[in-house]
Amino acid sequence: AIAITTHRPSILPSFACLTGTWGNTLFASDASFSCGSWVCTQGGWDSPNHKKTTEWFVVLSGARAVTDPDGTRHDFRAGDVVVLSKGWYGRWDITEQIHKVWINDAHDDLPGASTTPVVASLASFAPHMLERAGTSPERLARTFLDNGRTRAGFSSCAPGSFPGGKGKTAECVHIICGTVFLTNEDGSARRICAGDTVVLPDGWTGRWDVVERTDAVWASVTPP
Repeated sequence: AIAITTHRPSILPSFACLTGTWGNTLFASDASFSCGSWVCTQGGWDSPNHKKTTEWFVVLSGARAVTDPDGTRHDFRAGDVVVLSKGWYGRWDITEQIHKVWINDAHDDLPGASTTPVVASLASFAPHMLERAGTSPERLARTFLDNGRTRAGFSSCAPGSFPGGKGKTAECVHIICGTVFLTNEDGSARRICAGDTVVLPDGWTGRWDVVERTDAVWASVTPP
C-alpha cells in the first residue's frame, strides 16, 4: 500500500504548547516507525529528556532552532532537512510559525552514533554535489546521513521507469518538484507531484514512472 498526503498548513487539532500552539497529524505508524505532519506557532521550550527515537524532518515553511546543552545553536528554515538522533536533548525555539513533515524511528542504542543535530539545506544538494545513482533513467543522489539503520538524502530523477521496493526497508519521500506515478504490484497507481509525501512501508514493491524530472528528499529505516 502507498500512503500519500498533500500537505497544507493546518492546526487541527490544537493543543497548548507552552508559549506556542501546535497541531500534529499522524499518517502512518507501526511498532517502531511513524510519520506525520506538525505545525507550531512561535514559542520556545526546554527539552531536558534524551530523545527516545531518531527523528528526520523536512521543513515546509517557517523557521526554528534547536540548541545543544553546551549552547551550540542549529538554525533551520523552509527547505532544510534535519535529523535529531536518539539521545539528543536541549532546547527548541520557533522563530516563525513552522510546518514540517517528520518520521520517528524507535530503535536500540547505536554504538558510537553521534547525537549532534544534522541540518542539510537544499543548497547542499546542488547538481554538482550529487553522484550518479542510476542510468536508465538517469538518477542523481546524495546521502547525507547513514547510521546503519536510518538513512537520509536527496534524489533527482529524469523521466523514465524503474522498479521500486527495498525489502524490509520503510521509506518516506517528500516530492520537491516534478510528477511521478507509483504503481503497486496489483496494478493500482497514484499520481504524485510537488508537495506530496509518500510513505512506502517495508515489504512494498512496485514501479516508479517519472513523467518529468523529479527532485525529492527522503529517509529510510531498515531494521537489523
